[in-house]
Amino acid sequence: MTDTAEADKEYGKMMARIFNSKIADFAISTSIALVQKTPAVWRRIPPLYADLVGDLPILQDFDAPQLIDRIPDEDPGVERWYVASPAMRRVVEVQVIPAKDPDIPAPMLYLLDGVSAPARSGWLREGQIQDFVASNHVTVVLPTQAPGSLYEDWLRDDPKVGRHKWDTFLSSELLQVMEDAAHGLNFNGRRVIGGLSMGASGAVRIAAKHNETFHGVIGLSGCYSTTSIMGRGMTLAIIRSVDADPDNVWGPGITPAALAADVAANPEGLRHMPIYLFAANGRITEHDINIHVGQPRHELPGAVLLEKASFKSTVELVRTMERMGMHHQVVHLQRGGVHAWAYYGEQLRKGWEAVYPAAVKR
Repeated sequence: MTDTAEADKEYGKMMARIFNSKIADFAISTSIALVQKTPAVWRRIPPLYADLVGDLPILQDFDAPQLIDRIPDEDPGVERWYVASPAMRRVVEVQVIPAKDPDIPAPMLYLLDGVSAPARSGWLREGQIQDFVASNHVTVVLPTQAPGSLYEDWLRDDPKVGRHKWDTFLSSELLQVMEDAAHGLNFNGRRVIGGLSMGASGAVRIAAKHNETFHGVIGLSGCYSTTSIMGRGMTLAIIRSVDADPDNVWGPGITPAALAADVAANPEGLRHMPIYLFAANGRITEHDINIHVGQPRHELPGAVLLEKASFKSTVELVRTMERMGMHHQVVHLQRGGVHAWAYYGEQLRKGWEAVYPAAVKR
């Protein structure tokens, strides 16, 4: 083992001693509560993913959603579709993995990325999606270039990130294009939406809002509240990570629109929705230390904070569902583990196994 790797392991052990302590959860919650009460502080959250936004496109007008182009992508078996979006007023790039047998009708899995949401989906980079499609007959749709968007329809265009109307695009426009028989995908009529981190939050919110459109949802390490201490803290961090203004999403503060987007507080739309939820409790394990060897030092504590927020938000959502008489959800709350791609390939497979059979029956 190299000296650098050994140093990384020692650093990981030190982080474990700090973040696995009994006082850590209290300190984290208190710090996040204080930060979000002080705009002068949270507006200085570093824009770690601002460089992924790129130049804002010139807005265009389209009469209807349409497929502009379709080419082979850099990954084997993957296509890149260019879809004109009237709501976004631009052409949106989507990576598509067609089902392995074109003669057999297949469901569609709309799979959303995390906060960086770059031009090449994280599910292809690190999410083991190729293993998933090798063993499941499904068309996978991977929207790209949505950093910090929350996959939401923003109230106002933002000078840094432009126009976000992802809810409309994902729940209506993209479906029209993907399911057009002229494009050759043999669709069986069943749609599941899922994602990790920011993508999980977006997927669950969209599924709850459009529960007649989607037949199941998979949420991995998501934050489903927009108004709780941890939920609002995570939401602010996501938006500021791309240097955008949180007031442009639902308005300033906790507005009626922000409350309406809080699925953890009002999960009624999920009452008849097959759903799988996963989150770990943010406790650093030896596995977490090993997978962070060679990574920038800030990533491990960041992964702890994100997963602790996800865990708390997932518990909030499940408890609210149970209070409202919902007990159909399949939930895996894992003891040990941080916010890391290493967990999500397996959890996607488990989510699909839990959700899709029930989705077929809807």
